Amino acid sequence: MPDSRGLCGTQPAVNGLLERSLDALYGESQGITDFAVKLYLFAQERAIESGKEEVTAAVIRSAAQDKPLQRKTNDLREVQFETLLSEYKSLRH
Repeated sequence: MPDSRGLCGTQPAVNGLLERSLDALYGESQGITDFAVKLYLFAQERAIESGKEEVTAAVIRSAAQDKPLQRKTNDLREVQFETLLSEYKSLRH
């Protein structure tokens, strides 16, 4: 039976690889869907160019380091939550 991520307990090796890839994708994109989609596209390109044609956590992290997307996610990681919240509140008024 699949868990909340849709992973099935019958294939632990595949599930472990998928879980690490999902964790890397989430971590590098900071959970922002637009960033995640673009990063996955970059990772697919990297995997195809390497000849392995497999998107792994290492490929995702590598693609994230080489793309301008990394700058934006680093900015998000470094900004304090309170600062983001105050900026959001000021935008709403």
